[in-house]
Amino acid sequence: ELPKLIRGYHKCSIDEAVQLAACIYRVRFGDSAAQFENLQLKDLLPADLVDKLPYAEWKKSIITAHGQSRNVSSEDAKIKFLKIVYQWTTFGSAFFEVKQTSDPAFPEQLLIAINKNGVNLIHPKTKDLLMTYPFTSISNWSSGNTYFNMTVGDIVRGSRLLCESPLKHFNVIQSVRISDTADAIWKVVGGFFNIHKWHPQISATEIDDENTFIKRRVIFAGEMIDTIEQLQILDNEKRNYQYKNVGGNWGKLVENYESKLEVIEDDNGRSAIVRWIGSFDSHADLVTDFYRIGLNSLAGLVSPSLPCSGGNSYFNKTLPTIKGRPNLSVYRRQEYNINASQLWKYVGVWKGILNGQLSYEPGSEYSFKLPDPMPRIYETLLSYDRTNYEFVYCMRVTVPRSLPVTNYVSMKKVVSTGNSSSAWIRTGYMIVDDGTTAEQAANQVLTNVFVAGGERLLQQLQNITRHSNEH
Repeated sequence: ELPKLIRGYHKCSIDEAVQLAACIYRVRFGDSAAQFENLQLKDLLPADLVDKLPYAEWKKSIITAHGQSRNVSSEDAKIKFLKIVYQWTTFGSAFFEVKQTSDPAFPEQLLIAINKNGVNLIHPKTKDLLMTYPFTSISNWSSGNTYFNMTVGDIVRGSRLLCESPLKHFNVIQSVRISDTADAIWKVVGGFFNIHKWHPQISATEIDDENTFIKRRVIFAGEMIDTIEQLQILDNEKRNYQYKNVGGNWGKLVENYESKLEVIEDDNGRSAIVRWIGSFDSHADLVTDFYRIGLNSLAGLVSPSLPCSGGNSYFNKTLPTIKGRPNLSVYRRQEYNINASQLWKYVGVWKGILNGQLSYEPGSEYSFKLPDPMPRIYETLLSYDRTNYEFVYCMRVTVPRSLPVTNYVSMKKVVSTGNSSSAWIRTGYMIVDDGTTAEQAANQVLTNVFVAGGERLLQQLQNITRHSNEH
């Protein structure tokens, strides 16, 4: 109930807020008064009550309540917290902030609480209960990614409520294939309290006093954010664990966050796939890049280094700039009038050599000579996925330079857009050379590599079609 309280979803009095804040403080810091010096009200009080009293008055009241419960254990403070919130009619609810336009009797902005009593409509500011619809009175309902529609009473003459939510539901799956055994990789990622050892955006992991929670400090854009996550399942035999968010600042950005991390044996045990799955509600996708960066950092730690500047940590957007040189990402998508499997026959061509033989294994190298005075290009394969029509490679720094960048890593991917249509997607991540702006580098990569390659393929397909029509 703590995240719901802090978001201001419950109707809470000033006195109740003080008592609950004292409980929260005691669970976190015990009898210590040291944290009162820099007390953060937003971490202890409902968001809608923080401005109801001056800071000094809130602080004085919370300190007094904390002092009155001296020597109370953390467990007893949690029980006291639950005894207070259990009395509320909204206890145990799932809350949704929505906009409704179907019933003028209710405000346009609503807070919906779904609990054992049914669907409850709540005023978002006063927190007054406006209406409760028991589940037995709901004759019809439907929902989508950002809306909920229900009919109360007779399906013909009943009242209809249409609600839109600013939150969207996301299901995220990210994976990486690593050339090492599943057991070896699980030794690195399988520790629930060791994620900071392989994810570059997590600086520390602290074990909760009950050994059932984990407090992680995660750095996003230079801002310190903490999240409390509770372990649900840990299966060392199947090499996976599942967890959910139960508090912390990051929990204010996403709702209903649940995740699973697993290691799957692949290629007869010679490699493994690490898969990270998450579901949550939020205004935007705040998870995909976080997963991607973590998995690619893991690949760089576990796999042997490859002969490209930047090693295996491809698509790691958090790499620090080198002497102020900016990181750069470039994206291009081009449509084609052939199905995905046909397009992959052209896009998925890789002529890399490993140990003297043609190979699709990570580490195989492909080289080709550009027209003089340009240099020979060396590309090294990082991953090749026939099932998902994609492969990733990195490029050595050349002398003379073919592009004004280093740490160049790129992905080629084919996606289906219809029965007889598909798209070629190219993405690239790199660090810009000194003396070159990010815009100049992006234009060169986009024009000389992505656009030029796409146009050559388009011309090749047109020639094949023309030749076929002539015969």
